[in-house]
Amino acid sequence: MKHQLTIKGLQIGYQKRQPILSIEHAILNSGELTLLLGSNGVGKSTLIHTLGGLHAALSGSVMLNGENIFEYNAQTKAEKIALVLSSIPENPFKVKDLVALGRTPHSTWTGKLSKEDREIVEKTMYDIGLIELKDRFFSDLSDGQKQKVLIARSLAQESSILLLDEPGSHLDIRNKIELFEILLQLAKDKIVIMSSHDVSLACELAHHIWLIDQNKSFIAGMPEELIFADVFERNFASKKITFDKLSATFKTNNPELQTIYNQLEGLSEVYRLRTAYALSKRFPYKDIPKIYCGENYWKINDEKFQSLPHLVTAINAKIG
Repeated sequence: MKHQLTIKGLQIGYQKRQPILSIEHAILNSGELTLLLGSNGVGKSTLIHTLGGLHAALSGSVMLNGENIFEYNAQTKAEKIALVLSSIPENPFKVKDLVALGRTPHSTWTGKLSKEDREIVEKTMYDIGLIELKDRFFSDLSDGQKQKVLIARSLAQESSILLLDEPGSHLDIRNKIELFEILLQLAKDKIVIMSSHDVSLACELAHHIWLIDQNKSFIAGMPEELIFADVFERNFASKKITFDKLSATFKTNNPELQTIYNQLEGLSEVYRLRTAYALSKRFPYKDIPKIYCGENYWKINDEKFQSLPHLVTAINAKIG
């Protein structure tokens, strides 16, 4: 089933205070992974919590397939909306039992799981890479493993909307990319919104980006649209950091890097560039001699070095 989420005139914040964010109009469709970006303190978590029903909206509506999610009763909310928070609460459950809690909205009043429920729990643990940990106690896991268990519980819920508040904060890069790939698959038939600080991965993998800027204005669009419009440069760059549109990554401003790179020789652009980075951290460009960069070797005149540390030691010796 295809789903559509429509936001109109939404204001979020805390009662008796000024709204911290207003969204006049936004539409999301299943089939697209949406990442919510923004600096610390701009309201990303508050927006996720509001959509998930933890905070009341100050005004406006959020419609899922024509139904206002703010009017859901507790049962319908549990069936339609799954929420993964960034905090990791301790509990005494085993992994398989905690993931099984995701089936609670679909089980009978006794809480007993059906054969179908158990199969969904087992498949979810397998899909997210937890099957070998299913009999471990949650308290014995690493923070990254715990985060994956909480994500698995929300996936077992089989909701129409999946909201994740910085779920990658405890994951290493491999598990973070695996999480993105899982969410991309889930987004085929869900509304998936995830807050994150990882602009590069968002630009590479997300279909849609929501960004709350420094002025707490709401910006939405495809990653490429935001790149072309210099949105990331305006919101995250500084005198020391620039946003590279081609690679969609942030880079430090190093005025000597290009000068050093230009005075290095060799056919491999990768070796020249990474050598330039290594040397720019250690020497002013005027102290760097003419260097030839091969693949896994470097030469100063006729002297050959098999590693960068040996090259650095030789330059230090020449400088005195």
